[in-house]
Amino acid sequence: MWAICLLPFFWLSRLIWLTCIQNISVTDGLGANPIEFVHDYLGLWALKFLIITLSIKPISFLLHASFLNQYRRVFGLFTFFYSVLHTTAYIALEQNFELAPIWEDVVNRPHITVGLIGFLALIPLAVTSTSWGKQKLGNTSWKNLHGLVYVAGTAGCLHFILIRKGIQVEPIAYTVLFVCFLIGQIVFSFLRSKKNR
Repeated sequence: MWAICLLPFFWLSRLIWLTCIQNISVTDGLGANPIEFVHDYLGLWALKFLIITLSIKPISFLLHASFLNQYRRVFGLFTFFYSVLHTTAYIALEQNFELAPIWEDVVNRPHITVGLIGFLALIPLAVTSTSWGKQKLGNTSWKNLHGLVYVAGTAGCLHFILIRKGIQVEPIAYTVLFVCFLIGQIVFSFLRSKKNR
């Protein structure tokens, strides 16, 4: 499963290598704006993995396939992995590690502000994703903390919509998927609590 989740990263790494080392045409490789391509590609995969993570509970419940739940942590960690790469690409490639323009973007550009909120929401989830983290926090506190995934998902979808500047099919489609699986999570939690009474 880890190897499959790394395929988008390996594909991008190969594309960068071909573009830089073998000098393939930019239009055949990273496009006319390579930095934007890399940045957007990594961000989109972060959002994909987040939505996949949210989809597991409802799908496993509907299909009576509880074995799928074991993959939630893996997909969650890869959500964070691609989010880190996405954020790093922005800081390193777009802003050259210069703090002043980064701060200016955070203050003045809503899509950057929202994106930062989403990224920050993922950090405690990744840090406490282990059994050790769950044990230290306690089951109730751990579950409450991991409700931040909904903050991250909402911020991620809004970030995507704001980047595209207007109503476009792709960001709306991802947002609809997120909302559907969010509702599925709520319904699943309600049915499970009702069953345990």
